[in-house]
Amino acid sequence: MSLAQPAVMATRAMPKDPLAALALLPLIPPPLSAGEVRAVVRAGALNHHDLWTLRGVSAVPLSYPRVMGSDGAGDGVLFYPVLGGCQDPSRCYGCSHDDLSLCERSSLIGESRDGTLAPSVVLPADHVVASPRHLSDIEAACLPSAYLTAYRQLFRAAQTGAGDTILVTGATGGIGVAAIQLGSALGARMIAQIRTRAQPRAVDIQAAGQAGGAEGFADDLADDFAVEKELLALGADRVLTLDDDVKSQVGPVDVVLENVGEATWKSSLRALRPGGTLVVSGATSGANPPADLRRIFWRGLRVIGVSLGSRSDLEHLVSFVEDTRMRPRVAAVYPLEQAREAFTHLMRGRVLGKIVLQMESSADLSVAPITGSP
Repeated sequence: MSLAQPAVMATRAMPKDPLAALALLPLIPPPLSAGEVRAVVRAGALNHHDLWTLRGVSAVPLSYPRVMGSDGAGDGVLFYPVLGGCQDPSRCYGCSHDDLSLCERSSLIGESRDGTLAPSVVLPADHVVASPRHLSDIEAACLPSAYLTAYRQLFRAAQTGAGDTILVTGATGGIGVAAIQLGSALGARMIAQIRTRAQPRAVDIQAAGQAGGAEGFADDLADDFAVEKELLALGADRVLTLDDDVKSQVGPVDVVLENVGEATWKSSLRALRPGGTLVVSGATSGANPPADLRRIFWRGLRVIGVSLGSRSDLEHLVSFVEDTRMRPRVAAVYPLEQAREAFTHLMRGRVLGKIVLQMESSADLSVAPITGSP
């Protein structure tokens, strides 16, 4: 008989109060089906996508309760987070080209099947990938979503090379931080764009990072000057604000990684050199900016959309991280019992790096256990 394990679950859809749907509950791990493996999870990273699951927003139908989490790692492996959903994969472009991120019915772990925020997870066997050998499980858990998307932006969509100048909008977000680190490791000139720049004042970064029981960098540093310093330390060559004119500050750029949407779209297009590339991976400020088609065709610009990446991309990301000895930026680490505090931290925003849950738990889970879903 399987013993119940603690799991972070979305219990229902709560659009206006997502944390009210969050619970730490006992879960009986499901049996394995053909082609599946049960993997140990030592650490699971949080994403804003998890908050949408709590709100009940998804591209696929959601059922509750559901173990949350798409990113995880344990015992030297990490997990490819994208699932296919086609009944006939041979007729789907993404599935037939081994790229589930382009599957017409793709979903994430934690949506159509139980996720990674538990001591173990059941996955298709080909979703398990060896971690970079120099990373801890906590660091490796950060790679599967944000860093995978940034890798796809830089290496597949923009085909970035050493010496290219790259503007990263929304540079303090998870994908933005990942892109700055990866681009810097590649040898590109990375320009980070943030909203505002406050006046400098003394900031004890180490003390700020340990506030509230978390370890590492805190999301609510004293001011944006500290954030700017951290972005420079992560590999940014310059930090600009939305009020800065990019061309006058750094010249025309080869690539823009557009993670914001309406608020930055116009300035992003204007920052590009003729023949430059704009890679779209987010629309947090709005999804319908003026297209400015004349600028796009007159200057020969490329506009490419990216969401996550293929399993092959994840394998190449792992190799790149291992070769360059890069370490993902961990913002804070919480024990499993403090999942609510970790999600509160995420909801507050301004998280420079990833928030990670460690799976070891001594929580009292005396309520009736739930049987896990595939």
